[in-house]
Amino acid sequence: MGYYVLGVYALRIRVSAPVLYVLMLWGLAWTIVGTYLVVGTVGQQFNQFFYDSSSFAMIAFSFALFLLLARVPSKLIEQRFPLGNRVLNMISQNTLAIFLFHIIVLELIQKGHLGFQISLSTMNPILAVPLITAVTLLICLAVIVPLKKIPIIKRLIG
Repeated sequence: MGYYVLGVYALRIRVSAPVLYVLMLWGLAWTIVGTYLVVGTVGQQFNQFFYDSSSFAMIAFSFALFLLLARVPSKLIEQRFPLGNRVLNMISQNTLAIFLFHIIVLELIQKGHLGFQISLSTMNPILAVPLITAVTLLICLAVIVPLKKIPIIKRLIG
């Protein structure tokens, strides 16, 4: 819930684009260097300490990315990318349901309960993170959009 609250207040904050880019680069660099040092120096197996969504670097990165994306004019997307605009509208209309459901989907994907397994411990994170993100989003939408056609459930999940 912290990300939702941060998002509400973040839209009221004015931060220059260069500061946001520096914040994103810092979050990314901190995650990469921190993971390298923990795995390379200590000799520990890969762990998700620096990838955790509640780590300071990931919060800073997410905050900066959110504010940068919020600055993109919606008319620009509507005109240049009509299909992308429809997809973004579908995602935006289902953000609460996706937020509530995505943890279940992540667990199912990472444990292999859907017949395939995508995990940061079995794949290179450069490939695994975008793949997990895309698959999680697609599965969430594939479940949520049909469920929202049922009136009672639509009222429950927004």
